[in-house]
Amino acid sequence: MTNKLLRIYMIFVLLTFLIPCCAGAGARIFAPDGHAAPEDAQAAAAQPERVSVYLTDSGETVNMDFEEYIVGVLAGEMPSSYETEALKAQTVAARSYLKTRMSADDEKHHGAVICTDPNHCEGWLSYDAACVRWGEDAAKAAWKKFETAVNETKGEYMVCNGETVRAFFHSTSHGKTEIPSDVWGGGSYSYLRSVDSPWDEASPNFSSTVTVPVTELCEKLGVSSAQTGAAEYTVGGSIKTIEIGGSQFKGTEIRSIFGLNSACFELSLNGENAVFSVRGYGHGVGMSQFGANGMAKEGKDYTEILKHYYTGVEIVS
Repeated sequence: MTNKLLRIYMIFVLLTFLIPCCAGAGARIFAPDGHAAPEDAQAAAAQPERVSVYLTDSGETVNMDFEEYIVGVLAGEMPSSYETEALKAQTVAARSYLKTRMSADDEKHHGAVICTDPNHCEGWLSYDAACVRWGEDAAKAAWKKFETAVNETKGEYMVCNGETVRAFFHSTSHGKTEIPSDVWGGGSYSYLRSVDSPWDEASPNFSSTVTVPVTELCEKLGVSSAQTGAAEYTVGGSIKTIEIGGSQFKGTEIRSIFGLNSACFELSLNGENAVFSVRGYGHGVGMSQFGANGMAKEGKDYTEILKHYYTGVEIVS
């Protein structure tokens, strides 16, 4: 082969190698409809194999397998007695929520990307702790159900309009779910609407009563009278604001002060006592866990459960 032909051959080989590499470097991920997927959807798709977790109770930070962490979330958040399809719905919701909460910059995470404080991120329970709490045989049986739910939905999470869903969930609704802006203020999410959840009426946590002396109520609220006035209600039917003793209070504020199970309550006076009659358990936003179990008992699968409580979502992996 002449030098000239050799040079041409080498240039051809070089171009054959470089062209695909250059194309890959500038490639974008496209959704099935041909439109470029949003940046956060691309990031969410890249699920890490491991996750650093700050254990709130012990003050330790541990690095664990992502899916094994989700098993612990199930153990910390949902009864193992629930139907498998309800557990699978909880798994996908927990995985979706985790993807939107992972941040090493949050001071409560202490350098980890997530914490085990259920009031801040998600509850979590280790197998060893479950053995102590439930007994070894019960923990072993529960773990088998949790692992099945996680393995059968491995890597699945929810998106809506290309964005990962902030999949809030709670124990028991008061018959309808709430929208975030009514509970925490701020913006709203198209997939977190108020939906009916009639299954919750069968929950042991559906109704509760809290009784406090009128003097204690007035002292804690800084009012001179326990008489109630006008009340404003949320879209879901909870107390948004209520007048007590001539002052206005948020329903969520009253819930926090008196340790109520939810902000869906009625306040009445019975002699020297003030009585809160409460319905539901939790903030009421997103999926009701008891409702999910009720749907599962009726034969609904986890995708149907999720699409009932989270409007317009897709389940992807």
